[in-house]
Amino acid sequence: MSASGDQARADVWQTIGLAGSTVLEIGPGAGHVLAAAKNAGRQIWGVETNPAHRAYITQAWGITTVVPALSNLPPDLKFDTIIAVNVLEHVHDIRGFLHDLCARLTPTGSIFISTSNAACIVPQVVGTWWSMFKEVDHVAFPTAAGMSAAAAVSGLTINRVWTSELPLETPIGFVVAIRDYLRSAYSAKHPPRVEAPVPQDAKVSDHQPLSRRIVHRIYRVGKRGEPSSRLIGRLGRAASIKVVLTQNVDPMPAGPIQGGYYMQPPRRQHA
Repeated sequence: MSASGDQARADVWQTIGLAGSTVLEIGPGAGHVLAAAKNAGRQIWGVETNPAHRAYITQAWGITTVVPALSNLPPDLKFDTIIAVNVLEHVHDIRGFLHDLCARLTPTGSIFISTSNAACIVPQVVGTWWSMFKEVDHVAFPTAAGMSAAAAVSGLTINRVWTSELPLETPIGFVVAIRDYLRSAYSAKHPPRVEAPVPQDAKVSDHQPLSRRIVHRIYRVGKRGEPSSRLIGRLGRAASIKVVLTQNVDPMPAGPIQGGYYMQPPRRQHA
């Protein structure tokens, strides 16, 4: 189970705040936002590649309309709202992905995307020790200009774009980068044990590591008045970038995304 526990994330659903009766979420994970949309009376669908998450969503929320791929959805089904949170950084073909979402959007519908921000202040300082670079399947990070360019060649246009982050996320990001650097330096001299990989269909666990529980506790306390996240967000340097996309009635011709706004993360060189 995720850090959200067994409660639907009504707060996230309300923050997204998009209208319409039909909702598709790409990569719903354990389904907390999808469950909130269901509780709000929406007709919901999901695309989730992980079979353990699909099983959990069915068991925990009674949602049976989550499929492994977009191609598994009914061919003529379109949506008023499409959500993709922490998905875009895993996508190699950004234009193809956005084009496929556009094809599933109703003429007046909207797409909400939240992903890691390439212009975030942390990687500008710590480089490849940014925690977002740790995952080998994190392959693309946009800036606001990059999102606009990718949308324009995918039949979409940006209705709104902004950056935001959790309270104290930037200071925590620097602390995590320092921790990872020190761990890497130590591991170079003391090679760690090789652990067996976790099967993709492994059961979703309720257990959270102590470090994650501490971080989430800090985030909850920080909500009471920590100002740095709001300031960094206004500067466009917060940890995540969020966009609302709508269909473009006059899309640009297909072609390369200009400007190199999406960056393939370099791999770390251990000490």
